[in-house]
Amino acid sequence: MHNGNLTVSTTTYNSTAIYTCSSGYDIHGPNSIRCLATGDWDKLEAKCTIKVLQNGFHNATTTTYNSTAIYSCNPGYTKFVLQHGFHAATTTTYTSTVKYSCNPGYTMFGECSITCLDTGNWSELLVNCTIKVLHNGFHNATSTTYNSTVIYSCNPGYTMFGENSITCNDTGNWNKLLVNCTIKGTIRE
Repeated sequence: MHNGNLTVSTTTYNSTAIYTCSSGYDIHGPNSIRCLATGDWDKLEAKCTIKVLQNGFHNATTTTYNSTAIYSCNPGYTKFVLQHGFHAATTTTYTSTVKYSCNPGYTMFGECSITCLDTGNWSELLVNCTIKVLHNGFHNATSTTYNSTVIYSCNPGYTMFGENSITCNDTGNWNKLLVNCTIKGTIRE
């Protein structure tokens, strides 16, 4: 069986042989055969086929050792989603790295990249993008969708200078935060 393995403990009448697929493959059909009274085995009807990507496809033309399959997503889907951010993925093979950045108006917290592991999976995405923080202030963000507005305020004892709000534009980015909070009494009000 191509891209599979056989496990059999005995080869006598009524013995069972179990087939499993190699990593990266799914089995289709019965995964076992029996030894018949004639000494022959049942016909193997199972096949190992390359795993199917949900909402995507691959370009595999061969499924032999060391073959490569490149996966792509269907229109409207992406492989590496970071809310309020984006990535620069150019390859998706073992040891490839994907670096993330936040959209303008957001600040990154966590690791900014993931790596393709020897299992064919990606390391865990340990990053998030949050609305920019105002030093010595706070905001009232309840929504981060198009046309949402975030109002900033200064902590007690601080005075605000500049525009106190930002709005999410049609590109999914926030307009620039042009405000600061300065301790009262340091600048004439």
